[in-house]
Parts: sequence; structure tokens; C-alpha cells
Amino acid sequence: MSFHIIVSSVGILALLAMEWNRKTRKLLAHKSLILLMNMHSFWTSILCVSILINHVATLHNHLTMRRVFRVLSNVKMHFHRSPADLYVSAKTCMIRLTPLIVAGYGSSGSIFSQMAMVAERYRASNNLANYENSSISVGHLLNAAHVSRTLFIWYSTIPFY
Repeated sequence: MSFHIIVSSVGILALLAMEWNRKTRKLLAHKSLILLMNMHSFWTSILCVSILINHVATLHNHLTMRRVFRVLSNVKMHFHRSPADLYVSAKTCMIRLTPLIVAGYGSSGSIFSQMAMVAERYRASNNLANYENSSISVGHLLNAAHVSRTLFIWYSTIPFY
């Protein structure tokens, strides 16, 4: 659990450093590719933040469980934690896992955003003569297809929670 907290914190810091370096230095790429890279960074940052929040809440639940006293004899008293405190309601589970589901289908784990970048790069290599003069509309089209696939899978997954 602490591994997830550390890795997601490092991921958030790495994403912030990458975005800062990309904004301060001139990135020589087409507008469509920059748009798709920004969308991929957005999904990855949602994934890191939701993992961090989910595991911090789980760690808090583990650390603040109620103590239960059990008397085994007239001399010894044992203290242990109640495992019932680890249960969460279905509504809480859905609230905590919805960002993970959305980001999981939009992030590199499910490769939808990378598939959009591959399609854009394939188009760039096939239409090399007029690609540099093209507009950002192809990036918007690929981004819309990517977001619609993500929302479709999200809407089909949520009823199971």
C-alpha cells in the first residue's frame, strides 16, 4: 500500500517536471501531436492522483480501526482491531474507484491514448508532403474518438459496481 503511495507521488512529481520542461523549452512537434500528448498526460495524472487518494484513504482506514477488547481469562485482556472497519459501502467503493476506471481506460494501461498518437504518427508518415501544412483538426478528431471510447467503456463498467 505504501508502495502505491510512493510511486503515485513520484509519478505526479515526474509529470509536473515533464510539463514544466515541455513548456519552458520549445517542443518541435505538430499541433495535433502536442494535443494528443497533453491528453495522455492528463489521463496519466488523473490515474496517479486517484491512486494516491485511494491508497491514502485505505491507509487511514487501516490505521484508525476500532480496538476491540476480549477477555480470555480473568487475568489476560487482548486488544485487537476489528476487521469490520475495513469494509466500505458500495457507494464509497464506486466513488473511490470511478476515477481509476476512467483513467485506466484512458491511460497508458489500456493504450487508448497511445493508439491515438500512433494513428496520428501513421497519418504523418503517409501524408508527409502536406502534413506540416495541415491543421489541428485531425488531433481533435482522434482526441474525440479516444474520449468517446473511454466514456463508452466507463459507462459499460460502472453498472457492475
